[in-house]
Amino acid sequence: MLNGRPIPLVKRPARNPAEKWDALLYRHNIEGDSQVEAMLDKTICAMSSVFIGSSGSTFTEDILWLGKDWQTASVCDEYLCQDEHPNFIAENE
Repeated sequence: MLNGRPIPLVKRPARNPAEKWDALLYRHNIEGDSQVEAMLDKTICAMSSVFIGSSGSTFTEDILWLGKDWQTASVCDEYLCQDEHPNFIAENE
């Protein structure tokens, strides 16, 4: 919830050969490449109508920067838990 409104969470669907949204990844044998998947996630988020990111996240900053650069940013784009920093460190891959 943010300001009394629910925030939908989105999960990438499982691979379905009948769908073509990720066909290029498979055609070029780059499926499963974490850097490619991260850039795909950033692109999808940057092109969304609203993006809510995490304060202190470089991933969020990249998405906000892309949205501004591509002129897809929204006045509703904001940080979840503004001014709060993460209390954990992600492990290396």
